[in-house]
Amino acid sequence: TTKFLRTDGDGTCSWQVPPTLTLVDEDNMASNSATSVPSQQSTKAYVDTQIGGISAAPTVTAVATGTIANGIGVQANSDGTVSAITKGASSFGTAQNITADAAVGDILECVGCYNPTDKIWAIFYRVDNDSDAHLALATVDGTTLTVGGDTQVAGHLCYYLSIAYNLATNSYALAYRNGANGYGFVRTLAGNGTTTNGNMISNQRQVCTNNVYGTALVSCPGNVFEWMLLYGRQPNSSGNKRGEAVMVNYNTGNSAPSVGSMTTWGPTNLGSRGVTSATYNPDKDRVLVSVQNNGNNTLAVYSIAPNGASVGSDGGPQVLYSGSGYSKEKVIYDTTNDKVVGFYWDEDSGGGIVKVKSGVEGSSGSITWSSEVDVTGVAADDYTAVFNEGAEEVQFFYEQGSNGYAYYRTIDCSGSAP
Repeated sequence: TTKFLRTDGDGTCSWQVPPTLTLVDEDNMASNSATSVPSQQSTKAYVDTQIGGISAAPTVTAVATGTIANGIGVQANSDGTVSAITKGASSFGTAQNITADAAVGDILECVGCYNPTDKIWAIFYRVDNDSDAHLALATVDGTTLTVGGDTQVAGHLCYYLSIAYNLATNSYALAYRNGANGYGFVRTLAGNGTTTNGNMISNQRQVCTNNVYGTALVSCPGNVFEWMLLYGRQPNSSGNKRGEAVMVNYNTGNSAPSVGSMTTWGPTNLGSRGVTSATYNPDKDRVLVSVQNNGNNTLAVYSIAPNGASVGSDGGPQVLYSGSGYSKEKVIYDTTNDKVVGFYWDEDSGGGIVKVKSGVEGSSGSITWSSEVDVTGVAADDYTAVFNEGAEEVQFFYEQGSNGYAYYRTIDCSGSAP
């Protein structure tokens, strides 16, 4: 018998018989041995057999809630049942008051943004008989909103409100026009709280002088300065409105945010509302802003690149619609389909039917638009739209002019046109 000499740790030596390994060529591994070694061929045969026995569509038995057609996706419910996932079918929670007192007046402006880190909605608004704008934070639990106490933001009358959240710094930026002098200002707020107070909102930073018309804040992920602020400004009482933009940087505590140098962009004759909306295209790392050009009666989208503390040049006007009788333009970005989505209000067709186009942005800021699609079918007094990343769809809300009711629908931009 073959033996080997083993040296132990205490300096002694002994002759030992080496262990014996048995090679098994067994495709089904039936012996289930703890000491035998399978051959390469039998290992491959066994694995191939097991994988081949797995169904690509395993059968799951569950109690269904409602009727579920073949091929429809399902979701598990908390009661152990399953139900069909129907895109666009939404349930709405109970309405919650934003203002602390119903007697404060009608809300004239209301904008908001979502903080996914803390699951909080930040709501920036003003009412008709108050001399200030207010900020309220609302926590989210399913379809339930719990609105915390609000706080005054500026200490004076504000117009053209906008707000945006930045994930990297977990903070908000708020922009507005001072009602007393028409100047533009910006403030920031730390996002690590569920209520607001005077210590959390920063001091204000003046962005520009003269009359500001419209503001739009856009978070620019990965940029040194976290937000781009776009606005329309009338340099003097008789001049035309032009587009301007600055980058905004968050500073901790109550310190006022920093702003970069101002850059002009777009046409030199903006519509009466100045800047109406803006969004971010993560695919191209560019900000898209929609405006009305009174100089040639067009609605257009401009694509502008953030560049650290500076604002890059725009990609020229990407005309959404050409002709009079159109206004209330809005642009959002569908990250699922990588599409620019542009809306506008058709004043000539039934008093204000909302239309939509989708487009693909090129590397230089050019946009190839789809054909026009009717969204509302009837006159809408006002509307807004967002892209819901969780649901992967464009969600559209509007007030129907004939009855004053609020309506909701979803828009699919996966095809050649919405």
